[in-house]
Amino acid sequence: METSGVSLAMLAEFNCPICLTCMREPITIECGHNFCQSCLQKRWKDPPDSSSCAVCRHLCQKGHWITNRKLARMIGNTQFIQTSSNEVRQQEENLCERHNQVLSLFCEEDLEVLCPGCVQAHDQKDHHVRSLEEAASYYRHKVNGSTTLLMEHLAKLEEVEERQYIMFQEVKDQISKQKSELASDLEQLAELVDSDKEAAVSRVTQEKDNNLQRIDKNITYFKDCISTTEALFQEVSKRSVMPDMNILSDAKRIHHQCASLEVPIVCSFQIRRERCSFPPQISALEKIEQKFRAEFWVLKNSMLAAITGRCR
Repeated sequence: METSGVSLAMLAEFNCPICLTCMREPITIECGHNFCQSCLQKRWKDPPDSSSCAVCRHLCQKGHWITNRKLARMIGNTQFIQTSSNEVRQQEENLCERHNQVLSLFCEEDLEVLCPGCVQAHDQKDHHVRSLEEAASYYRHKVNGSTTLLMEHLAKLEEVEERQYIMFQEVKDQISKQKSELASDLEQLAELVDSDKEAAVSRVTQEKDNNLQRIDKNITYFKDCISTTEALFQEVSKRSVMPDMNILSDAKRIHHQCASLEVPIVCSFQIRRERCSFPPQISALEKIEQKFRAEFWVLKNSMLAAITGRCR
């Protein structure tokens, strides 16, 4: 009978180089090596090992590390599969509630476990019925294949979540930069544009809040999708090592859930360029300046012409 166990060699790859056990709250430092957060903090407290990598001895800045959420998920999922595959299978005889006969057959069309007494009704529908062992072997193979599908789906979810998080930071940075530039422009004309400044900053803040709320809501949705998929992954992994009866009892629902998985779409955003709308006084000053310049050049040319004429 097939299993979906995980090799000890695979689990060994997730060992912390310091404590030599499976990493807890894994972090990645500047040189790219991974450790337990608590192990690294303890190592970096005391010289001469402070701020050096335990693997390559690269000197790093203290406190400069990244929480490796993806590695943490991989470790969690791998440990769960290992635990599930090591569980003792409980073998028991299951009887049909209606006919009190052993449930030893499986209907392909209805995805239901049957006893010999149930077969007659299904034969009338021209449904294909085969032995429990044969069906269990076939669906166990499909369930094991579903674990690969779910892991790929989790990877895609994590990718779009990361992209959305980066976009979330970009929105915050761009809005903050725009607010600073806008505030600087408005402060130069504080007396004339005080009311316009308040309105413009309010529009920028509202746009920021709207964009961040949309993206934050999408990130929350991605996390829900990841949690749902992980729960389904764990259920499928656990069922893959269960007895034949258990793996088929809910095959229809699991098959439907796996087939209906979709990767959500990353929502985009567009920052509207906010500009100052100067009051009419500014336009009037510009017209006066232009008129003054024109009159100045006329006067200058007249004076040059007079001087030239005298020289002749």
